[in-house]
Amino acid sequence: MATRCFEENGCDARRTGSDGYESREDTTALTFGQLALEKGLVDHGELDDALREQERRRRRLRKTRLGEILRERGHLSEQDIEDLFELQGRLGGHTQIEGYEIIEQIGEGSMGRIFKAHQASMDRMVALKVLTPRLAMNDSYVKRFLREARLAGKLRHENIVFVLDAGISNGVHYYVMEYIEGRTLKDVLEAKGKLKEKELRRLALHMARALAHADANGVLHRDIKPSNIIISHERVPKLCDFGLAKDMVFDAKGTSAGIVMGTPMYISPEQIRGAANDIRSDIYSLGATLYHCACGKAPFASTGSASVMVKHLTEDPMPLKSRMCGLSETVAGIIHKMLEKDPDDRFQTPQELWHALAPLVFGK
Repeated sequence: MATRCFEENGCDARRTGSDGYESREDTTALTFGQLALEKGLVDHGELDDALREQERRRRRLRKTRLGEILRERGHLSEQDIEDLFELQGRLGGHTQIEGYEIIEQIGEGSMGRIFKAHQASMDRMVALKVLTPRLAMNDSYVKRFLREARLAGKLRHENIVFVLDAGISNGVHYYVMEYIEGRTLKDVLEAKGKLKEKELRRLALHMARALAHADANGVLHRDIKPSNIIISHERVPKLCDFGLAKDMVFDAKGTSAGIVMGTPMYISPEQIRGAANDIRSDIYSLGATLYHCACGKAPFASTGSASVMVKHLTEDPMPLKSRMCGLSETVAGIIHKMLEKDPDDRFQTPQELWHALAPLVFGK
């Protein structure tokens, strides 16, 4: 992160990092000095003097936070520094979370960015999801973000990414997940085009187990797609990102009428209609994902979100046999059954799906 130079007051060309330390990055963001100025806690001259002093100390290898220099000069109190730093976090000026060291960004979910981080207390790597600053200013999104963490935190299964912790630190809303060394299914498909049938059967079986566990705990995912499945280095598929998840225990209808939630390429017809949906909706989205894995293409061509959703409602996907993907009739039949328009015509539970797949993976 970096700060704008106040050139009209003689500030030489430099940038200050989001934590108050000097930085050479090229991006511009809301920073500590800007916020102090905008809040009327310092004036341009006081800020420029402090920035020059910070630069002098940096050259003498004495890195000092800007807030500390302003405190030394009597311009800010300790409470001012704390308040400004928390505001900076809420506005996206930093992602500093107590107890965690950010290593790098590794992804982006439905509500925020995901970082690889080191958890000091446990001396381990974790995945840290941080609520997008724009959404953090809206209480309803904050509640939804924490609800996502709570729902995912109910689940403890080898095929679901564990949520370990959640909270707010320095103005940043976050939750912590286990860090998985591996690639998303989306990355795998982009590299390989499609999966071999043996890989496909195994993936389907593991995801059926994940859905069965979620269903048993009253959780509906509502956004199953290749980018939300991680394949670990040990080749274990794990479902992640419960940003659109629904707690079926507390909301029997699942979705408010008229609200469309999901990803167009893999969304179920009932989600498109904004109708009540249940675990069979997740079975449909998993079927669309497996269809993509089988032939290298989603069930319907991407000609725009609206067009794709209309096709989910009105058209049957091209038979996998016609795709010439070399898939057995049994597995193709299972996938097409998952993609039935009417939920009553699909597998009714993940357990039913598992029982259909198990003999194909383990043998009779």
